[in-house]
This record gives sequence, C-alpha cells and structure tokens, in this order.
Amino acid sequence: MQTEMTPPIPTSGSPTPPSARIEALDVVRGFALIGIFLMNIEWFNRSSSGIGLGMPLGLTGIDWFASWFIAYFIQGKFWTIFSLLFGMGFAVMLKRADQAGRPFMASYLRRILGLAIFGAAHYIFLWNGDILFSYSVGAIALLILLYGEWKKILTAMAVLVGIGFIPGADSAFGLAGVLAFILLQTVFLRVERKVGFGERKLPVFAMVLLVLGTVGLIAAIVFWVLPNGPKEPRVPVTVLSITMLFFWRFVCQIS
Repeated sequence: MQTEMTPPIPTSGSPTPPSARIEALDVVRGFALIGIFLMNIEWFNRSSSGIGLGMPLGLTGIDWFASWFIAYFIQGKFWTIFSLLFGMGFAVMLKRADQAGRPFMASYLRRILGLAIFGAAHYIFLWNGDILFSYSVGAIALLILLYGEWKKILTAMAVLVGIGFIPGADSAFGLAGVLAFILLQTVFLRVERKVGFGERKLPVFAMVLLVLGTVGLIAAIVFWVLPNGPKEPRVPVTVLSITMLFFWRFVCQIS
C-alpha cells in the first residue's frame, strides 16, 4: 500500500510523470551534473596530450585555485556517482514494473538501444569523450548478471576464446575476460547452494575462488621458474591469484 510519502507507481512504460519521480535521486543527479560540468571544462581548455597530467604549470591566483579544486575534489569523483545512480535507476524501474504487473525486459532494452544510439552519435559527430554508449554496454552486463544462465555464459566465453585465436581478433579475449568476471559476480549474488569441502560446507563462489586462485598460483610459479617462460603475465597472474585466495578466506568467514 502506498502512503502519501511514496510516489505513485506509473502503470505503463511511458516517461515518469513529475508526481512519480523520486526527488532525492533527482537532487543527487543534479549535484553530479555540476561536477561533470566542472570536470569537462578541463577537456575543452587543454590539449588531449595534457589530460590526466595533473595541474598545469605556471598557474597563479584564482586560476591555480580553480585547477587545484578540480584536480582534488572533482576529478574522478562524479562519474562514480552517475554509475551509482544508473544502478539505482535500474532497481527503481525493475521494482515499479513488478509492482505494476507489466513486463520489464522489453521496455528496458528499448531504453538501452536509445542510449546506445545517442551515445554513438554523440561520439561520432560531436565529442569522443562520450560515456552514454559505455552505460548502455554496462546495462547489458547488468542484465546478464541478473538473468544470464551460467551455461550460456560459459558457452559464450568459449566462443569468444576461439574467435580470439583468429589473427586480428585479439579483443575477443578481453570480452571473454569480461564475461568471466560477470560470471563470478553471478555466482556470488545468485547461487546460494553450498558444496562439501572436508567437514565444512562452503558457498559455490568460495569454491570457485579457491580453485581459480590455486590454479593461477601454480601457473604463476611456473611462469617465474621457467627460464624462457612468458614474462608479461608473471606479475598480474600472481597478484590476481593471491587476491582470489584472500577473498576465498573472506567469503568463508562471512558465510
């Protein structure tokens, strides 16, 4: 039952009327827009080669203060707020669709398609700093995370790995890695079943981390020991394996 403090739930997939909007989210969204606006000033006032190199040299007075404020209080802060709001918007739309008894997937896919079209057009014709298309890709990843079946995700990973061996298609390996990361998150969030490990029952996610961390650590040792072994993956494989084993202990403690 809705109270006077709860916005009414739209009964269709049409744009949300003002009376049904959540004012707190709109306030945070406006605050984030101000930060994005201030951050983008740097992009339009510096050369591309100077982006991300910190404060320009030779600034004084108000120019120095403005650059210092942007560098330490704005840069890298507000796009994360937008990412949080993106997830909140997804949750609100999903909840309202469920409460109103209307399908969610079709309308959300239309929104994603519109976001991707606007983002691609913005990137191609106006500015290569667009992030809308990235959000649409993130939305697809979110749908896979919530609704994807692990067998289909593994199949897609295997296909991408196979494509990666084609000359010039190395980027498929990166996509397979992204799907692997999404699969790990899917197991952590959605799989509640536990498996036996000695005298204990551990979550499936903990077992996956244990297996991957152990295999990765063995591979890292081989990479370091072999005189002519590959050098590039030594550090990342070692760090990733140790991280997985660390989180395995953490998951075991909280389960």
